Amino acid sequence: MANCHDACRGNPKSEVIAAALVLVVMTKSIWLDIALATALALAVFRVFQPLGKADFVHLDDEDYVRENPHVTSGLSVSNLKWAFTSGHHRCS
Repeated sequence: MANCHDACRGNPKSEVIAAALVLVVMTKSIWLDIALATALALAVFRVFQPLGKADFVHLDDEDYVRENPHVTSGLSVSNLKWAFTSGHHRCS
């Protein structure tokens, strides 16, 4: 007894229908992905948009960035160790 797959195999009309169904499913999936990505991007933009008007806050830039010998001397093993083991108030 032949099953449906055996009966449809070699039938050009059924192959075209199957290909069209696959294309429709893929197209809907792609458009859904694009719509979700666009909605997410718009939501993120909407949430963070007010920050575009905000001034930069200079709390500890001098101590921790511009005048910090661990930062200004470049990337090294000892500087990486300092970065991951030091606390917020220790600069040396």
